[in-house]
Amino acid sequence: MAIYDLLRGYTTSCGCLHAEVAEGRVRDYNARRGFDRSNASRHAEYQTWWNMIYRCTNRKAINYRRYGGRGISVHPQWISDPWLFLNYLDSELGPRPAGFSLDRIDNDGNYEPGNLRWADQSQQMSNRANTVGSHCHQGHELTPDVLLVDRGRRICRTCRNAKRRAWYRTKSIA
Repeated sequence: MAIYDLLRGYTTSCGCLHAEVAEGRVRDYNARRGFDRSNASRHAEYQTWWNMIYRCTNRKAINYRRYGGRGISVHPQWISDPWLFLNYLDSELGPRPAGFSLDRIDNDGNYEPGNLRWADQSQQMSNRANTVGSHCHQGHELTPDVLLVDRGRRICRTCRNAKRRAWYRTKSIA
């Protein structure tokens, strides 16, 4: 912003006013829903709660089709009161371990008591809808432990190792 524009009245702010107005809007939005910086939004897992609600209820969410679009819902009391959800996490699951995220035990089940756990990336990958029941051409189940991705191709580690052993056997005979 040029000082000339400010002096001539072409602009009313250097940008700080815009930031203050935006901050006020966020504060008002959160206050209407019962949240402010002094309560739930300060909890370490508040963002987990917010993301869970967002992807299950907002049709404009990028991954809505994989959650709300598939019929996955959130326990009704948790939608209206984040403290119930946060207290459940604290009492039943404990603090989130480093490198873990919230996971539904039954991938087709809802976000509800008894169906949640802290899971690492490999557990999350094996619990995905698109990996359940996928097998290689030899019939081996493609779990994250067995699955390799080589230049975009999905390869079964068991089959690859068998091919290598066969190749080395033929080389040693020759």
